[in-house]
Amino acid sequence: EVASLIARASEAQGKAVEALRARSVDAAIARGHENDSLARLQEAKAKAEQAEEDQADAENQRKRGELRKAYAEILQRQQDARAQAARFAEIAELSRRDRATVRAVGEEQTAIRSALSELLAKTAELSETGIFEYAHKRLDAFTARASDRLRASEPAPALPDQDRAIATLQQLLRSLQEDPRQRKKDEFADGQAGGQSGQGGNQQQAALIPPIAQLVLLREMQAGLLTDTRAAAARPAPDALAEIADQQMSLADLGKAIVDKMQRRGGPDRPTDVAPPIKPGPPPGQGPEPKPQGGPT
Repeated sequence: EVASLIARASEAQGKAVEALRARSVDAAIARGHENDSLARLQEAKAKAEQAEEDQADAENQRKRGELRKAYAEILQRQQDARAQAARFAEIAELSRRDRATVRAVGEEQTAIRSALSELLAKTAELSETGIFEYAHKRLDAFTARASDRLRASEPAPALPDQDRAIATLQQLLRSLQEDPRQRKKDEFADGQAGGQSGQGGNQQQAALIPPIAQLVLLREMQAGLLTDTRAAAARPAPDALAEIADQQMSLADLGKAIVDKMQRRGGPDRPTDVAPPIKPGPPPGQGPEPKPQGGPT
C-alpha cells in the first residue's frame, strides 16, 4: 500500500511537470498535481510509520508472551517445591533420608532463584521498570531465605517465604495477562484515556511492559501488603512491622514514579479506579493514640 501511494505521488508529480512544460502553461493545473503528489507522499509517510509501529508492537507482544511463559514455568516449579517441602513440615524428627530429600528441595529452590535472576538479567525492560524490578528483588529475598532453610533441612520455616514467592509470581503473571491492544476501555482508564493519541500514546502502547501492566502489578502488590498488614496487626512482631513500613514507603515511591512517567509522556491522567499508592505511616499498633471524642476542649 505504501509503494502504491508513492507511485501515485510520482505520477501526480509527473503530470505537474508536464503541465509546466506545456506551451500554454496552466499554473493552477500544475499546482493541483503538485498538491496531489504532496498529499500522497504524506499519506505514504503516515502509512509507513503506522506499519513500523505495528511491527514493533507485534514484536513486543511476542516478547510479552515469552515473558509470561517464563513466569508461568517458574511459578509451577515454585509450587512444586513448596508442595514437596510441605510433606516434611509436620514431621517432628526427620530421618536421614528425609533430611536428604529436603536438602534436594533446597537445591531446586536455589535453581528457581537463579532462573529468576537470569530472567531479570536478559530482559532489560524489567530492570528499567521500577515496580517489576522491585518485585524481582523481593522474589530474590524470598527464594534465598527459603533455600537456606531447606538446605539446612528445616522445611517448616521455609514455607512462608515460598508462599510469598508464589504470590509475587502470580502477581507478575496477572499484570502481563491482558493484551493492551485489545483494551478499548480498561479498568484503570478515565474518560479521556480512550481517545489518547500522538507520540506519547504510541510509546506507551509499544512498550514491552506498558504502563497498564505496571499499574496492575502495583495494585496487586498493594492488595498483598494490605493482607500482610492485617495479619501483622493481629499478631504484632517488630520485624514484620518494620518490613511492612519499608514496603509502604517503597510502593508509595514506585506508584508516584509510574504516574509521573505517564504524565511526562503525554499519557492519560492519573487513573481513577486504581488505589492510590499507600502513604507511608507507622506500622500497625504503633500509631498515635486516637483523640477522645466529646468533652471539654
